[in-house]
Amino acid sequence: MIDPVISPELWDYALVALFALAMPMWMALHTLPKLRALPDAQIDQIRPRIYLSAMVSHWMMTAAALSPLLIGKADMNALGLGFPTESLPRVALALTLVLVAGLYIYVQRKRVMAIPEGRELVRGAVKRIGWIMPKTQRERKLWVVVSFHAGVCEELFFRGYLLALLNYALPFWAAALIAATMFGFGHMYQGVKGMLATAVVGGVMIGLYVLSGSLWVSMLAHTVYDIHGGEFGRWALMDDERRNATA
Repeated sequence: MIDPVISPELWDYALVALFALAMPMWMALHTLPKLRALPDAQIDQIRPRIYLSAMVSHWMMTAAALSPLLIGKADMNALGLGFPTESLPRVALALTLVLVAGLYIYVQRKRVMAIPEGRELVRGAVKRIGWIMPKTQRERKLWVVVSFHAGVCEELFFRGYLLALLNYALPFWAAALIAATMFGFGHMYQGVKGMLATAVVGGVMIGLYVLSGSLWVSMLAHTVYDIHGGEFGRWALMDDERRNATA
């Protein structure tokens, strides 16, 4: 059983408040309404800049999460970045579960794509976040890079740094529950359903962390999950002309 602990300082509370509370609220209440007021053509023009902005935010988040390591208050294991050799069997089991889940999601995706109403079903599901979905080949490649940033940086911040801070004063189960909830809150721009779904995903990632003893499996699973979401959303939102051109 992992038991990561970091003794919090005042700046840790400030960093958590900034990245887990203030920035998501600013995004949902200020930035998103402004984006939705723009015509689709203009959103298409600025989407690569949105991706770049997201990556910069992820770099800042990573710097915050690594700060205890850089000043000597925590080691690699406390942040979930260790890879103890005795955990190799559990890592293999976690990777197997990720592979099975990934194959299941892939099969389900193909099934949805095969039915006539599939595109409309997915369009309805991603309607609230359609503005961020990749549409062009360039955006498709950028989305993979953004997904990698999200997988590594968000896992490090929410499942490494934040969980270890909360675990200092709370039982692990309570720290895990709060960390998953705050991860959901961090995606409040997706609406209530999106927040709840993301909180569940956060709980699954904590489960992978506990099973494997390391964040590396969670980072891989998170990255692949986001890439899948972008591909699925892109397929649903493509118009017929672009779909035929890329077929």
